[in-house]
Amino acid sequence: MATVLIHPIIYTGKRTIADGYLRFDRHIISVGSFSAFKLQDEDDIHDAEGLTIVPGFIDIHTHGGLWRRFHEPG
Repeated sequence: MATVLIHPIIYTGKRTIADGYLRFDRHIISVGSFSAFKLQDEDDIHDAEGLTIVPGFIDIHTHGGLWRRFHEPG
């Protein structure tokens, strides 16, 4: 069974999809314009209208720790 988010704004890194869909399980299966969306039997649909999605983006930033700067020795 795949999860499908419908109607979000999607930034792919190459284009912006104003009304899109994103199908995934443990990995992204498909992404595209909602007009190209085809419902599959096992899809678990969630309305994501008003949300912005950047598939595959992992935010690994940090704000430092324990008041040390990264260039200072531990």
